[in-house]
Amino acid sequence: MKSLFKIIIAPLSLRCYGYAIALFILLPGFKALAQNPEGDNYTQKVKIDLKITDNASKATHTYKLLGSSYSVSKPFILQKEGNSTAESNCTLILEMAQNADDFLLKWVAGTINDIKGEITIADVNVLNKPRIITFTNWEVASASESFYSTNEAMWWPHISVYVKTLTVDGIKIFPGAKTTKR
Repeated sequence: MKSLFKIIIAPLSLRCYGYAIALFILLPGFKALAQNPEGDNYTQKVKIDLKITDNASKATHTYKLLGSSYSVSKPFILQKEGNSTAESNCTLILEMAQNADDFLLKWVAGTINDIKGEITIADVNVLNKPRIITFTNWEVASASESFYSTNEAMWWPHISVYVKTLTVDGIKIFPGAKTTKR
């Protein structure tokens, strides 16, 4: 009987206890939160604002951003051929934290053209100087909105724009070099 206990009962009880112990150890680690900047469990650490000014009407519109990034690509000379690989460009990506209003939609559609913009990135807990990104003469490269059937109505746009000038904290990153025709 002892051998039967060692062979059948002991491994079964250890296997069950093993699963229970593993579950007990891992359970506190399962605390996943959805991305919801307005939710109860969210503490905002960085505030990112986009300010767009229509130079024609001098109207200014301010938007909240979840994030923003820029990418600068500059041509380089191929050694064997002596030709430039491509033209310079600067792309700015805007991840909106609010729905698009009429002004933003008209701008994406191309009916509003002469615009300058400014992105302010500030740490809400630190009194450091905020980072300021300014840009001019931009046109929309791509824009998207996604719609979902969920408990919360969120369809925040993602917008990519080409800019002719980009300045970060007063330093010209993309000076608006003349582009060559292809």
